[in-house]
Amino acid sequence: MVRPGEGDFFVLKEKIRWILLDSWLLHFQGNDLDEMISEVLTNQGEDELPEESREMYIYDTIDSYVFSTYTPLLASQGKEWLAYILGTDHPLFEKIQMVFGLNDLVPDPDNTWYREDATSNETMMLLYSSHINGETG
Repeated sequence: MVRPGEGDFFVLKEKIRWILLDSWLLHFQGNDLDEMISEVLTNQGEDELPEESREMYIYDTIDSYVFSTYTPLLASQGKEWLAYILGTDHPLFEKIQMVFGLNDLVPDPDNTWYREDATSNETMMLLYSSHINGETG
Protein backbone atom coordinates (compact mmCIF):
# COMPACT_ATOMS: atom_id res chain seq x y z
CA MET A 1 0.00 0.00 0.00
CA VAL A 2 2.64 2.57 1.04
CA ARG A 3 6.27 1.77 0.36
CA PRO A 4 8.80 3.17 2.87
CA GLY A 5 10.12 5.70 0.32
CA GLU A 6 6.64 7.15 -0.27
CA GLY A 7 6.75 9.62 2.61
CA ASP A 8 5.59 12.43 0.32
CA PHE A 9 2.72 14.43 1.79
CA PHE A 10 0.57 14.13 -1.33
CA VAL A 11 0.98 10.35 -1.56
CA LEU A 12 -0.02 9.98 2.09
CA LYS A 13 -2.91 12.42 1.71
CA GLU A 14 -4.33 10.44 -1.22
CA LYS A 15 -4.06 7.19 0.77
CA ILE A 16 -5.88 8.79 3.71
CA ARG A 17 -8.51 10.22 1.36
CA TRP A 18 -9.08 6.77 -0.18
CA ILE A 19 -9.48 5.14 3.23
CA LEU A 20 -12.02 7.71 4.41
CA LEU A 21 -14.01 8.25 1.24
CA ASP A 22 -13.63 5.23 -1.04
CA SER A 23 -12.73 2.15 0.98
CA TRP A 24 -15.44 -0.43 1.61
CA LEU A 25 -15.05 0.02 5.37
CA LEU A 26 -15.81 3.74 5.46
CA HIS A 27 -17.41 4.46 2.06
CA PHE A 28 -20.45 6.05 3.71
CA GLN A 29 -18.18 8.91 4.81
CA GLY A 30 -17.88 9.85 1.12
CA ASN A 31 -21.66 9.97 0.85
CA ASP A 32 -21.82 12.30 3.86
CA LEU A 33 -19.20 14.59 2.32
CA ASP A 34 -21.00 14.66 -1.04
CA GLU A 35 -24.24 15.61 0.69
CA MET A 36 -22.52 18.35 2.68
CA ILE A 37 -20.91 19.90 -0.42
CA SER A 38 -24.08 19.56 -2.48
CA GLU A 39 -26.19 21.21 0.21
CA VAL A 40 -23.90 24.22 0.44
CA LEU A 41 -23.65 24.66 -3.32
CA THR A 42 -27.41 24.34 -3.95
CA ASN A 43 -28.62 26.45 -0.99
CA GLN A 44 -26.53 29.55 -1.51
CA GLY A 45 -29.31 32.02 -2.17
CA GLU A 46 -28.06 35.55 -2.89
CA ASP A 47 -24.50 34.75 -1.69
CA GLU A 48 -23.77 32.34 -4.53
CA LEU A 49 -20.14 31.40 -5.05
CA PRO A 50 -18.64 32.45 -8.37
CA GLU A 51 -18.01 29.49 -10.68
CA GLU A 52 -14.22 29.76 -10.32
CA SER A 53 -14.52 29.63 -6.50
CA ARG A 54 -16.63 26.46 -6.46
CA GLU A 55 -13.74 24.14 -7.35
CA MET A 56 -11.57 25.76 -4.69
CA TYR A 57 -14.37 25.38 -2.13
CA ILE A 58 -14.80 21.70 -3.00
CA TYR A 59 -11.04 21.02 -2.84
CA ASP A 60 -10.70 22.85 0.49
CA THR A 61 -13.75 21.11 1.95
CA ILE A 62 -12.43 17.67 0.98
CA ASP A 63 -9.00 18.48 2.43
CA SER A 64 -10.50 19.78 5.68
CA TYR A 65 -12.75 16.74 5.92
CA VAL A 66 -9.91 14.28 5.30
CA PHE A 67 -7.66 15.87 7.94
CA SER A 68 -10.17 16.71 10.66
CA THR A 69 -13.02 14.19 10.55
CA TYR A 70 -13.31 11.48 13.15
CA THR A 71 -15.02 8.36 11.88
CA PRO A 72 -17.99 6.88 13.73
CA LEU A 73 -16.14 3.56 13.74
CA LEU A 74 -13.57 3.71 16.57
CA ALA A 75 -13.64 7.55 16.59
CA SER A 76 -10.40 7.66 14.59
CA GLN A 77 -9.05 10.11 12.04
CA GLY A 78 -7.88 9.12 8.58
CA LYS A 79 -4.21 9.40 9.50
CA GLU A 80 -4.77 6.95 12.37
CA TRP A 81 -6.54 4.51 10.05
CA LEU A 82 -3.65 4.62 7.58
CA ALA A 83 -1.02 4.21 10.30
CA TYR A 84 -2.75 1.22 11.86
CA ILE A 85 -3.49 -0.43 8.51
CA LEU A 86 0.23 -0.26 7.72
CA GLY A 87 1.14 -1.51 11.20
CA THR A 88 3.50 -0.34 13.90
CA ASP A 89 6.48 -2.02 12.22
CA HIS A 90 6.10 0.06 9.05
CA PRO A 91 8.84 2.73 8.72
CA LEU A 92 6.24 5.46 8.13
CA PHE A 93 4.01 4.57 11.10
CA GLU A 94 5.25 7.44 13.30
CA LYS A 95 5.56 9.91 10.40
CA ILE A 96 1.94 9.38 9.36
CA GLN A 97 0.84 10.41 12.84
CA MET A 98 2.44 13.81 12.08
CA VAL A 99 0.29 14.52 9.01
CA PHE A 100 -2.08 17.42 9.63
CA GLY A 101 -3.57 20.23 7.55
CA LEU A 102 -1.52 22.85 5.77
CA ASN A 103 -1.74 25.47 8.53
CA ASP A 104 1.52 24.69 10.30
CA LEU A 105 3.95 24.07 7.46
CA VAL A 106 7.36 25.74 7.28
CA PRO A 107 8.88 26.45 3.84
CA ASP A 108 12.59 26.05 3.16
CA PRO A 109 14.34 28.48 0.75
CA ASP A 110 14.45 25.71 -1.89
CA ASN A 111 10.61 25.48 -1.99
CA THR A 112 10.51 22.26 -0.01
CA TRP A 113 7.98 22.24 2.82
CA TYR A 114 8.48 20.58 6.19
CA ARG A 115 6.39 19.90 9.25
CA GLU A 116 8.14 19.51 12.57
CA ASP A 117 6.65 17.36 15.28
CA ALA A 118 6.85 19.41 18.47
CA THR A 119 7.00 16.40 20.76
CA SER A 120 9.85 14.53 19.08
CA ASN A 121 11.52 17.36 17.11
CA GLU A 122 11.42 15.09 14.05
CA THR A 123 10.93 16.73 10.68
CA MET A 124 8.87 15.28 7.84
CA MET A 125 9.28 16.50 4.26
CA LEU A 126 5.80 17.19 2.95
CA LEU A 127 6.21 18.68 -0.49
CA TYR A 128 9.02 18.20 -2.95
CA SER A 129 9.85 21.27 -5.02
CA SER A 130 9.11 19.27 -8.19
CA HIS A 131 5.39 19.32 -7.26
CA ILE A 132 5.44 23.12 -7.36
CA ASN A 133 6.69 22.96 -10.96
CA GLY A 134 4.01 20.42 -11.87
CA GLU A 135 6.50 17.60 -12.38
CA THR A 136 6.15 14.17 -10.81
CA GLY A 137 9.80 13.15 -10.40
